[in-house]
Amino acid sequence: MLVCTVDLMKAWEEAKIRFDPSQLQDDPATPVRINVSALVLSGVLSQERLEQAVIDYNSRHGSSLPKPKRGHLLMPLLQMQFLFKKVIGKIFQKVDALIRQHPVQYIYLVGGFAESKMLQMRVKQAFEGQERRVIVPMRPQLMVVKGAVLFGLQKDPPFKSRVARDTYGFDVSVRYDSENSEHVQRGCTKIVSDGKMKRYVKIDAFRSLVQQNTLIRVSDTREAKGFSPAGDDQATVTFSLYTTRNPTAKWVDEPGMEKIGEVEVPCARGQTSTIAMSFGRTEISAKATNDVTNEIRRAQIKWDFSKL
Repeated sequence: MLVCTVDLMKAWEEAKIRFDPSQLQDDPATPVRINVSALVLSGVLSQERLEQAVIDYNSRHGSSLPKPKRGHLLMPLLQMQFLFKKVIGKIFQKVDALIRQHPVQYIYLVGGFAESKMLQMRVKQAFEGQERRVIVPMRPQLMVVKGAVLFGLQKDPPFKSRVARDTYGFDVSVRYDSENSEHVQRGCTKIVSDGKMKRYVKIDAFRSLVQQNTLIRVSDTREAKGFSPAGDDQATVTFSLYTTRNPTAKWVDEPGMEKIGEVEVPCARGQTSTIAMSFGRTEISAKATNDVTNEIRRAQIKWDFSKL
């Protein structure tokens, strides 16, 4: 089954690279041929099953894919163009937003999809002009791999510092004060015991570790110490990690506040823990440490790259 899937993916990638939208003007009746003959010859997929799959697809989607011939799926040019429409539209939106924020002179197309003649044509039509060039390397699918290898082989970091684009921090539980207008506005979110059978409510404030526009050096680590469980029945301390573009943010429920990760470290009553964020060469990481046992738990950071 794995071999079948890999062969199908390979056949599709070859067809995707070969597809040239200029054919719509030159010879629109000629379909794109997706070669799956190896699967037919090996017995993994019979010609009859292949034909039935096309019939079922046309029935479900109201399409008119031609009958397969000699182990080849035949994809009309307009159908191929339609398949690319959505993903290329998203690429346009992202590139356009970046160019508006940061004017550039060159756009490099790299990665496997950069082999697509349709993508190349559309990007050049939309963004190339007198002040900007679109460059496609000879082997764009290898450029990312080569760049990663060259980057890893460098003995010294290519940069020694960076400026924080966002404010990074974590949530801190504070005792609810009914006379504090900000507390009243947010209401009560949790109820815990303080060990004396009294009950009190708490809300989550935001505490920053790195402020927006702060100069941070490679491998810098920012930390905060002294956090203990809120109640006797708790055996862990949990840190929720947030990022925001607001350098003066005070609460985790403010607009623009985004949770990017969470880490929980075992921590008994009477013990304390430390939260730390490190700014390495290519990523930001975080960990929580029990100050007494030295047990370490690392956070799983979830980045939304569409917003970077």
